[in-house]
Amino acid sequence: MEIDGMFDAPLAMAHMAGIEVPTLELLVALCKLRARSAGLYK
Repeated sequence: MEIDGMFDAPLAMAHMAGIEVPTLELLVALCKLRARSAGLYK
C-alpha cells in the first residue's frame, strides 16, 4: 500500500512546519495497523 506517500509525507511536512495534526497522526497509525494486520505493510 502507498501509505508512506499518501500519509507519512504530509505528516512529516506538518511536523517540519510545526503544525499540529492530531487527526492525521491518528489516521496514519490506524492505516498502518490495518495494513499490517492484512499483511500489506511492513
